[in-house]
Amino acid sequence: MPVIGHSDPLAALAPTQIRDIVHASVESFAVPPGGRVLAIIPDATRSFEPAVMHAFLEACPNTDLLVATGTHRSMTDAEVAKFLDIPARPELFASVKVFNHSIAPEGLDEIGVIPLEKAKELSGGHVDIDIEVTINKLIFQYDLAVIVGPVFPHEVIGMSGGYKYLFPGISGMKVVDETHWLGALIGVRDTIGRSETPVRRMVEYAGEMVQKLRPVHCLALVIGNKGLQGLWGGDPVSAHRAACPLSQHINIFWHEHRYHRVVAQCTPKYQDLWTAGKLAYKTQEVVAEGGEIIMYAPHLEKITPLHLDVEIIGYHCLPFFLKQWEKYKGYERSSLAHSTHVAGPGRFENCVEALAARRILVSKISPERCKQVNLDYMSPEEVEAKYRNDPDTLWVEKAGEQLMMTIAEKDRLGMAI
Repeated sequence: MPVIGHSDPLAALAPTQIRDIVHASVESFAVPPGGRVLAIIPDATRSFEPAVMHAFLEACPNTDLLVATGTHRSMTDAEVAKFLDIPARPELFASVKVFNHSIAPEGLDEIGVIPLEKAKELSGGHVDIDIEVTINKLIFQYDLAVIVGPVFPHEVIGMSGGYKYLFPGISGMKVVDETHWLGALIGVRDTIGRSETPVRRMVEYAGEMVQKLRPVHCLALVIGNKGLQGLWGGDPVSAHRAACPLSQHINIFWHEHRYHRVVAQCTPKYQDLWTAGKLAYKTQEVVAEGGEIIMYAPHLEKITPLHLDVEIIGYHCLPFFLKQWEKYKGYERSSLAHSTHVAGPGRFENCVEALAARRILVSKISPERCKQVNLDYMSPEEVEAKYRNDPDTLWVEKAGEQLMMTIAEKDRLGMAI
């Protein structure tokens, strides 16, 4: 299937361009007469352009929506209405059902297994077990599925989007755990910002398993500071690859040197540290050895309410777990992965852990609780007074989606894209 799309690295797409791309894409998807479509969309922790969904429902009215919550909480009706700007076009949503994905076993179908040898091949030797592949059974109650979501630099898979909206978006926990742990073993530095990675290969292998059972198409969005700057429709692999170069161009920011300190300012879309961990993921490559990342989130009240293992183990570098594997191997692997991603690089020698850069949390979480999970604490007033105008501090507004990198890394990253 040819990819249909357009991009503008300098400006947002016009409403007519969005509508034309979406309508042409839906036509190429060849929805059967009277066919029922399940559109798989992101949750409110992602940026989105509601006009894409409005145009989609114009072109394909017999559509229901499934929110790809993945490892996140469900969205409320009010949150869905705001996220999709339903009040602007209420007539389009009059008969649309909106579902939240759940990892509860009764809502999943097993579609097969990634055998050990294939898992080993796809993962570069890091995964050597059979992986059960399960997915939300709703997808099989429709004639076809269409992924509608953005592409951003991502710490686990390299670049988000495409089949990632199925795995982990609407999958069971086995694939979620193994792919997240694989990302942790490889590390953020050798993953983030790349369009093809071992985790991407694993996810796309599982995605093709679904494709054999039900047609899956994709609308890949690229959102930058100007708004929706790129949109492509096609199969999930081709649309994703078409979107990646623009996202890499407008969502990776290059700095001449590393800073002693980064203040990563959280947006309200992140309501717990499980999602706000992106403040650290997306900025760690511009922090000097011995420096610090201040996760500035004064509104934050929770750490990881849906992943209680993190509340127990706290935040540590990868060697901390690998050198004590017998103690930690029974914990949820996606929680272990999240822990290492937030903590970043470090060493664990003679039972002493040393992180490459301190992680400091500014939130409503108490100093005592921060210490329990191996984070430092700072008050909002102290951050503002000390660092708002400090020349050795990079203050990142609305952190979490755009990636900060040094120019020294550009050639190395470019070879991997």
